[in-house]
Amino acid sequence: MNEMDALKNRWREAKGTRTFPDIAEAADLSPSTVEYAFSSKSTNPSFDTVVRISRELHVSLDETFGILSPSDRAESELARQDAAHWKARYEASVRDIEYLRTVILMLGAFFLVLVVWCVTMDLRCTEVGFFRGEWNFAAVFSMFCAAIAALMVVLVVVRVCRRHRQRKGEKE
Repeated sequence: MNEMDALKNRWREAKGTRTFPDIAEAADLSPSTVEYAFSSKSTNPSFDTVVRISRELHVSLDETFGILSPSDRAESELARQDAAHWKARYEASVRDIEYLRTVILMLGAFFLVLVVWCVTMDLRCTEVGFFRGEWNFAAVFSMFCAAIAALMVVLVVVRVCRRHRQRKGEKE
């Protein structure tokens, strides 16, 4: 693909739903000139036509043809390096979040086992359990909170398992 084909592709992307007569009127060209400039038959349109159509469609000739001053080249290289840096940081953050989710999942499972043990002990032995048989408001409220926390842990476990299966399916 040569440079004109690249420019025509950029024009087609920028054109959207606009018609050739609309572009021609705005660029002060004839509709046939605009239509011919877009066609594959046109291999060498005039510079004036290219500039007018590009200006109307907001297509940068510098970017399309890779015309950069030395300072722009340095800036674009810095931008690429910066983008790579932020992409690496994003990927590291995603890995860290997955690790933290795993840790939270393990802590939640431990907490769930602890809650089940506490409830079992309190129901079976009123003298030995955590509340020692005194089912007052504080005891009931704390058990209610523990049950909600256990439910939240179960929901997190289900979500992590679904994501793991989904990612495993994407890799295959």
